[in-house]
Amino acid sequence: MIAEYAERVWRGEADDSIVDPGMQGRGVLTVAGGVGWWPGFGNVIAFETEGELALFDTSSPFSAKRLHEDVRAWTRAPLTTAFYSHGHIDHVFGTGPFERRRGGGPRSTPTRRSSPASSVTC
Repeated sequence: MIAEYAERVWRGEADDSIVDPGMQGRGVLTVAGGVGWWPGFGNVIAFETEGELALFDTSSPFSAKRLHEDVRAWTRAPLTTAFYSHGHIDHVFGTGPFERRRGGGPRSTPTRRSSPASSVTC
């Protein structure tokens, strides 16, 4: 899905404005079926599959409420997994509202540069 989109952008067949830094505040933008992008300080990639939601990075505590609202407008699937690219505040502190709604948080999985596939344990 995302690879096909990237190829279309590369060939000039699709709009590449999804990487425009001026996209913040527009909610979750659908990139491909089941894949969304939430642009902001600490971008978030959302994956909805088989009735569950996974987030790659979760933004900051300062934007957590907005992230939650925007993701919930995009999908009602429960957040079950969060992957973190690294431990900076703008990547790992956005799950608070999801945790409060659920009565617990998602599984958290830090990614590892040396072996990214091995870090996906869902």
